[in-house]
Amino acid sequence: MARQLTLIASIFNLFACSSSGNSDGSGGATSTGGTSMGGTSAGGGGTSAGGSSAGGSSATGGSSTNAGASGTVVQGAISVNLQAGAGCSLMAQYLDFPTVAGGHPVTATADSAGIADQQLDSNGISALVSCGWYSDTAPYQVATGITLGNGANERSASIGSNFPSTVGATSQGNLILQVPELPDESGYTAPCTFTIIKLDPATRSVWGSFTCDSFNDSTPTATKCTVGPSYFYFNNCTKP
Repeated sequence: MARQLTLIASIFNLFACSSSGNSDGSGGATSTGGTSMGGTSAGGGGTSAGGSSAGGSSATGGSSTNAGASGTVVQGAISVNLQAGAGCSLMAQYLDFPTVAGGHPVTATADSAGIADQQLDSNGISALVSCGWYSDTAPYQVATGITLGNGANERSASIGSNFPSTVGATSQGNLILQVPELPDESGYTAPCTFTIIKLDPATRSVWGSFTCDSFNDSTPTATKCTVGPSYFYFNNCTKP
């Protein structure tokens, strides 16, 4: 849980720095000031993604789950296509949240194999899923996070952007990963370009693709790798 909060807080910090570069011309239209993890979190108070705890009280309605639009549970998926070109020290691989048999949890044509907050995946690993929807009009400022498991095997991913509402429109945002599959335990960040496949403000749902021209760890001499065509979706996001 702590890692998920750190990731989402980092998304906000990076988000604030990069929002002025949105290609849809929305830069800075909705800032992150006043909705940082120290104030209003992605799913509740400043102590966790769902309020006082992911399984405790929730600022979205007092239920024991991370409730989103219409009181339903937040759910989502992220599939990262890490590519290793010349000079990249990392191995090419997919990093999926959650992992699913025989494919990926979200693709360009399917967005139905994700995971809900506090659900167990196919390996019996619990998930914390959060998605904060921070604006009422386009561009829609959204910050998300998925954490699977805990301890040494904990895997976390977060993305954030000011998403336009038009299918095919793009925006700039960030991806943050902390996974045991990659050598730097402090995590990896990447500035990315997001493209909308579908967005519905009524249900606070977003589905899209993204690519990242550089994927760096935290060391000063980080080798630049890239993220190829990757996908995400989040449904029933909370409105803090």
